[in-house]
Amino acid sequence: MIDKRKENSPVGRWAKIEDEELLGTALDHDSPQTLENLVTSLPDGSDEPFVEYSYDLRGSGQESLHCVHDNHPHLKGFVMNKGGKRFFVGHICGEKIYGTIFERYAADFDAAVQRKDALRRAKEIKQATEPFADYLEE
Repeated sequence: MIDKRKENSPVGRWAKIEDEELLGTALDHDSPQTLENLVTSLPDGSDEPFVEYSYDLRGSGQESLHCVHDNHPHLKGFVMNKGGKRFFVGHICGEKIYGTIFERYAADFDAAVQRKDALRRAKEIKQATEPFADYLEE
């Protein structure tokens, strides 16, 4: 029997996205404060949050963003999404508040970043070698 909660869980969400869609998806954001549907408190509801973007504003001169938990200022963290509402969670707050599940959220997201990078490199290699392969076939 399939556990529907696990099937619909955001953990593993990125692994379910097709390669081409992942290639066209931004996974980081250099102006996360400009995103739509930002909230400053944790959204209500039973939806499980997932990591939608990462950001690292260190050295950018931008102001710190404030974590939805305790309004803690930070420059590096994640944009989490819960039921379509986006909110900021710093790395330290995420680990303290979510514990092990935050590690799973982050690992799922980090795997998507690595997969996207590998797909991009494979595509570049294919594009670079196709003319030579075509030449050899002639």
